[in-house]
Amino acid sequence: MEFTYRDQEWSYDEVEAMVYDSVLDSTECPKCGSTQRVEPDASNYTCHDCGKGKVHSPLIVLGLM
Repeated sequence: MEFTYRDQEWSYDEVEAMVYDSVLDSTECPKCGSTQRVEPDASNYTCHDCGKGKVHSPLIVLGLM
């Protein structure tokens, strides 16, 4: 089973591990493509690299939180 958001994909095992992590990699910034470490409930965080895009927790965009 694959989980997809924009151009990113996560396997079932990756998503299962995210559920138990206290900090995880965000979705890719739509402006520059970088990721950052975020809390599981992160939504609309400003990208640290470019300051223009927004990143989110994969658990938020996949509807698991």
